[in-house]
Formats: sequence, C-alpha cells, structure tokens
Amino acid sequence: MGYTFGLFWGIGDIVSSTQLLSVIVIGSYLAATGTITFGDLLVFISYTLTLMWPVRSLGRILSEMSKTGVALRRIKEILDAPGESAEPDALKPQIDREIRFDNVSFTYDEKPVLRNVSFTVKRGTTFGILGATGSGKSTITYLLNRLYDLPAGCGCKRAY
Repeated sequence: MGYTFGLFWGIGDIVSSTQLLSVIVIGSYLAATGTITFGDLLVFISYTLTLMWPVRSLGRILSEMSKTGVALRRIKEILDAPGESAEPDALKPQIDREIRFDNVSFTYDEKPVLRNVSFTVKRGTTFGILGATGSGKSTITYLLNRLYDLPAGCGCKRAY
C-alpha cells in the first residue's frame, strides 16, 4: 500500500508540474507575441494552481477510501466472531474490597519500570493514573489485571 501511495504521489507531482510548466511556457510565448496579455497569463497560472490541489486531494481521498474498506472488513470479522464463554468452574473474584499497592517494584529484563509504587484505591471509588510515556501506567494496569505476575514479597496485596 505504501509503495502504491508513493507511486501515486510521485506521478501526481510529475503530471502537476508538467501541467504548470506547460501553462507558463506556452502562456509566456503567447504573452510575448501579444496573443494574450500578461494579466491573462497570471490568471491562467492562478487557475492552474487553484485546480491542481483539489484534484490531487481527490486521489488522496480515494486512497483513504480503500484503507477504509480494509478496516471495515476487519471490523466485520471481529463482530462476526463467536463470543467467548466463561468456563463453568472459573473463579469470580470479589470486587467489593480495596486495592492496595504497597512499595511495588517491577522490572522488564533487568530494567526497572516501577520502583516502590504505593497507592490504595478504596472500594467504590475511581482511580486515575497519569504520567509520561514509559512511566509505568500500562504496567500497573497489567499488574492489576494479573496479566503480569509479581514475585512473592513485591508489595502487591490482592483482596481476592
């Protein structure tokens, strides 16, 4: 897709530049011979530039529409997939307790991501996590959802 898009824009640049160059060269000749005035030449150049970008934008819209078609097929695939069902003997945690992180530390491949993070979320409250990219927000949510397991004694006390 990227190659085709680049090819389209490259060819579009060549055609647009050739069109503008033709208007300038032929218009300059006609203005020099007195067939048109210099003002007419400027108007033609202005019209050429004014029409060039909407036509190029139409090509971009067509490109975006093809990407939209692919995205719609993928969304349909997801929506048509059968739903997951819970196993009958699956554990259901109690969610009426508080969540407490007490000096939690976590590393990825020897690189520390969280260092002594502590917080308590009281039951029934909302808790927001803000920070810069790479500050550990996603890691905290992965730990809360048990997508990552903490080694014993790392400070995470689960209520369930």
